[in-house]
Amino acid sequence: MMPGRISKVPLLTFSCLLALPLHHSMAQTDSTQAKYGITQEQYQYVLTESAKGGKLDFEAQMGEKYFVLIDSIAYNRHSGALVVWGQAMKQLGVRTAEAAVSLYQEILQDTLRVPQRKAIMHGFNRQRR
Repeated sequence: MMPGRISKVPLLTFSCLLALPLHHSMAQTDSTQAKYGITQEQYQYVLTESAKGGKLDFEAQMGEKYFVLIDSIAYNRHSGALVVWGQAMKQLGVRTAEAAVSLYQEILQDTLRVPQRKAIMHGFNRQRR
């Protein structure tokens, strides 16, 4: 058995998050605004950048780590990336954790398993320190 590499993930330290489009408080009537709380432009950004190799592909940014430690919870690389993705959605202005999960499922065009849902919700609800 190979020893796992564990690293701590600080709160939103990935450089790509600095480039996130800011949440707009303008009232819009489009379905994206109503469903997720973000503008159509932000929605397109999330769709594009969540793809493999995009700015919101945090799994690729974590490199070769087997596990990441977030708030004293060890996650595998994929689940840890979902925690950070959920946190990014909160910063972007997505309305609720459930909306973030729904958005990720829409991107995947598949239903998430319970651990994946919990990881996104943990990231979305994570408190700033």
